[in-house]
Amino acid sequence: MQTTHDYAYQDNAATRDAPWLKWLLLTLAVAFMVVMLVVPLFAVFYEALKGGWEVYVASLVEPEAVAAIKLTLLTAAIVLPINLIMGVAIGW
Repeated sequence: MQTTHDYAYQDNAATRDAPWLKWLLLTLAVAFMVVMLVVPLFAVFYEALKGGWEVYVASLVEPEAVAAIKLTLLTAAIVLPINLIMGVAIGW
């Protein structure tokens, strides 16, 4: 049993891209993702751990940091069900 995926849009020359163009666009998309996501994340962890692991852990137990973490978790706990319900309702 042979399955082929011939779609009507593939017959039109205007909708067929050259393989080099597909790879170029894919490479640009991945490079953009790396620059916009991975580099800032690396910078945040680098700055957070610049003083050493002990300084990082010590800053996590300060009262202001504990309050900020609790507020973040509370906000996420409230927003997550709302987001779930709205996402399902909109997608329905």
